[in-house]
Amino acid sequence: MATHGQHPTPDPTAPLWRAAQLFRLLSCLYALGFQIAINSDLHHPALSWFLFAVLIAWSVVCAVAYLRGFGRRPAWVLAELVVVVLLMLSTEFVASGQWAHNNQTWPTTLWASNATISAALLFGPTGGMLTGLAVTATSEAVKGYINVNLGRNATIIVELAVGLAVGLAARTARRAHDELQRAARLSAAVEERERLSRQVHDGVIQVLALVAKRGHEIGGAASELAKLAGEQERALRSWVTSTDMESDTTASTAADLRALLRRREADGVSMSLPGTPVAMDSDVAHELDA
Repeated sequence: MATHGQHPTPDPTAPLWRAAQLFRLLSCLYALGFQIAINSDLHHPALSWFLFAVLIAWSVVCAVAYLRGFGRRPAWVLAELVVVVLLMLSTEFVASGQWAHNNQTWPTTLWASNATISAALLFGPTGGMLTGLAVTATSEAVKGYINVNLGRNATIIVELAVGLAVGLAARTARRAHDELQRAARLSAAVEERERLSRQVHDGVIQVLALVAKRGHEIGGAASELAKLAGEQERALRSWVTSTDMESDTTASTAADLRALLRRREADGVSMSLPGTPVAMDSDVAHELDA
């Protein structure tokens, strides 16, 4: 979660990070079952259990870091990849070469995929797929050969697919969040501009009304100026009223009868209207105005 000043900015990928930690839990359970199943086949079962304890401890630390948010940065994700690679390579120390050749690495490929998911969430599809390639390369290095038979060994396909899918989901979430933030800022800016515009127009209307009043009182050449000021006052008042009506119409079906009648003010037509809006059904208001 990033912060700007005192206001925290929510991470749009937070739900994906939470889902990733659920996958981490399931992968740890699978790794535990695999460890129990293969323990008797390993050359150094005690060492493998010690390394498995490291695996669980690191998984807990990563889960807390990603759920709390402080681990969602490049250094942490890269550290996770390093730990995953080292644990995969430790297969050579706990099992025979023949066992490693015929099986997956002891931490299991499923658990190793957590690094791919974390990288995809933080770096996007490219980072996710590159991490998937690193996990696959480590697995092949432990086996001692590259298996090009994708029908029997689909590790690279799975890792690339996970990196791509999760990365695209994270990118989409960030873009949607950015669009929403942009729309909110634009809406706030428009509302503020309309508020300031209305204040300016109110001030101008008052000045024009005063000029018209004083011009008529003075008489003579000032009467023509008073007439022009009065016309501009009514035109501007009519425009402000129509703008308010358009905004209200988009929000509801009610209309302000006072605003409708005020548009009919002219040099020979004066209106005596209440100071507050007269709200009624839009159809009824327009019939009365007709």
